[in-house]
Amino acid sequence: MITNAIFSAEPSKRREAMERLIQGGSPRKTFFLMITLSIALATLGLLIDNVPVIIGAMLVAPMLSPVLCVGMGVVIVDYKLIRFSIFAVLKAIILSVIVAVLIALIVGAPGSEGALIYQMEPNYVFICIALISGLAAAFAWGHPEMGAALPGVAISVALIPPLAAVGIGTVLLDWQMIQHSAQLFILNLICIILISILVFHLMGFYKERKSAERAIKKEEKILKEE
Repeated sequence: MITNAIFSAEPSKRREAMERLIQGGSPRKTFFLMITLSIALATLGLLIDNVPVIIGAMLVAPMLSPVLCVGMGVVIVDYKLIRFSIFAVLKAIILSVIVAVLIALIVGAPGSEGALIYQMEPNYVFICIALISGLAAAFAWGHPEMGAALPGVAISVALIPPLAAVGIGTVLLDWQMIQHSAQLFILNLICIILISILVFHLMGFYKERKSAERAIKKEEKILKEE
């Protein structure tokens, strides 16, 4: 009963959240433009070891939306939404690494071994952070009135910096950096998807499959016109 009271959402709010989430995770040109800008900022921030720039990159990045859409697709058992979202995530990953490589080639190697770029080694603390961040993200998306919390969630999720680090590691031929950064990204990705499945189920989104189908059709029409 307590769980239901905390996670319950009105049907109108669920439909609104569903439409916003699918729109935010749609692989539009604007989505990939923001991905490009965010990864560029994150790469530069890591190269100069500047935390405010990295935080700014995470605020700009729209990567969280399609990741949450994967979880939503599982909850409502909509394979089209799952494919739709995975396509956006995979294309964003490839684009991010390419942009990071190009910027790292232009700017040059990062600074000392103590820089942030060398500290992305996944451990159980990162798992806890990813799970809590994913829970907060899914809950905030499910309740439109909690939208003010999303910028903070975007910072804590940290999906973009590891991709930037993969690109930098590729330029440096630093296989350990590539491995640790890729593992951290995949760890964050899996934790966010898994916890979002739980949260979206508790919030009753499995009742909104028809709303999702309408939202997807709308996005497909927009994508064809781009």
